[in-house]
Amino acid sequence: MTREATPDPDRGPLADFLKKLLTGSGGAAPPPAPNPPPSPSKEPPMQPAQRDWTILLYMAGDNGKVFQTKYGSYSLMAEMTSVGHVDIGEVQKVGTTERVAVLAQFDTLGEHGAYRLEIRQGRTTMEDVVETLPEGNTGDPAELARFIVWGMSRCPARHTMLVLWNHGLGWKDDDIYKTVRSLSRTVRSGRRPRQKNAALFRSTAAKVEKVVADPALDDETRGILCDDSSLDFLTNVEMAQALRVAEVAADEAEVAAIFADEARLQAALSRGPEATRRRLSVIGMDACLMAMVEVHYQVRRFADVMVASQEVEPMAGWPYTEIVSKLNQQPDIGPAQLGELIVHEYAQSYRGTRSDSEVTQSAVDLRRLESDAGLIAQFTDAFRAAYGQDDHLQFAFYKAAQATRGVFEDDEYVDLAAFLRTLLSRYRVDPAAPVAAAGQALLDWLTRPSGPVVANAATGRYQDKAHGASIYLSQAYNPVSPLYKALDFAGLGWHDLLETVRTQGQP
Repeated sequence: MTREATPDPDRGPLADFLKKLLTGSGGAAPPPAPNPPPSPSKEPPMQPAQRDWTILLYMAGDNGKVFQTKYGSYSLMAEMTSVGHVDIGEVQKVGTTERVAVLAQFDTLGEHGAYRLEIRQGRTTMEDVVETLPEGNTGDPAELARFIVWGMSRCPARHTMLVLWNHGLGWKDDDIYKTVRSLSRTVRSGRRPRQKNAALFRSTAAKVEKVVADPALDDETRGILCDDSSLDFLTNVEMAQALRVAEVAADEAEVAAIFADEARLQAALSRGPEATRRRLSVIGMDACLMAMVEVHYQVRRFADVMVASQEVEPMAGWPYTEIVSKLNQQPDIGPAQLGELIVHEYAQSYRGTRSDSEVTQSAVDLRRLESDAGLIAQFTDAFRAAYGQDDHLQFAFYKAAQATRGVFEDDEYVDLAAFLRTLLSRYRVDPAAPVAAAGQALLDWLTRPSGPVVANAATGRYQDKAHGASIYLSQAYNPVSPLYKALDFAGLGWHDLLETVRTQGQP
């Protein structure tokens, strides 16, 4: 989702410069006016004879806080609480039915902590509240795991989709709050220091990594799905932990106990499939830049399908009215069919409307990715073995990187299929050569109907440039991020491929 903040005419030029870099527009968004504390609904959950789907919306709306620093006031990202109320309103046009339930946990800024809701037709957000939580932290994996356990217990169904809603940064995990902590006079974090692992979400307007003019600013800071009140964010590694603990924990109390004890956490993560009590069918990411093979691979064991965008999402995000309505019309569909439905409805909702009508969205079969990931390892092994001695391969890599960078907002994210196709077209050698053969096998797998991408939409300038899955391609002059090693995907050799290119050079 794109985020724009409101300019502040009362600040000086240095503060304006910082705000422009940090928010992409030059100002701090005022927080929404708080609502009165809601009274939780006394109504029990709807209990049909059999429910086909439950949708769980994990909505991190605690964004837009104005931080006071020695350089003035600014927000790291745009306010999202009001956007959350809009999306809940979209769901309320259909609401929970006997076949499809929609539950949410909505963390807010300027209101009264977080709400748990069972969304029903024709109501307001406050009327849908079934539980009010104290000020929480959406960057805490235990919080996500507790919500999943609560939602799947309250409204069990044949299939469950979890939607992670907010800002997104693909695989990257740089700490957006590092700069705030170093500059702020008033803000303090209540949690332990961030660990070095990969961040899940980003504020797409915040190109803060380019803030290098002032040495006090960290040049690796980026925006992520963050909790402004807690100065925290969720990481890919923590996301996998949350998903696994949610699978095995008996209830919310056990989730808390597991995360409070490192030994119990490691034991839970190492347990086999026989320990699984519940499992998601679809993971959706209503956020930016999340359709990356690195992210897909991180969650491959926790659902059948993942739906996300390779590029920035418009502020409006997913069209929830259409998705929930169409799902109610055909509630017996499976995970892949729901993924196709979301991709189609998302693209349709922006078609011919405004400048943000150029969008991407894809659904990826995580089971196919798990079973065929060896094709990626075969390619990276062959590439690394040949690169140092093969001038043709070095030139082909350089030209492929040059041709595919710059399509998406993050210049280090490229479409994997487009990159491979360009590389192979430039690498004019015997097709039976190991690199060529492995590359063609990987490309064929990515693009064939029985491959991992079950649905893809790419409109406008993204047409023919976005095929459903991006990958990290570090700039030749930049070291490969050490944070990349924390990802499961690094074990398939892509990290080593990038290091080979960096250390052995390009033409």
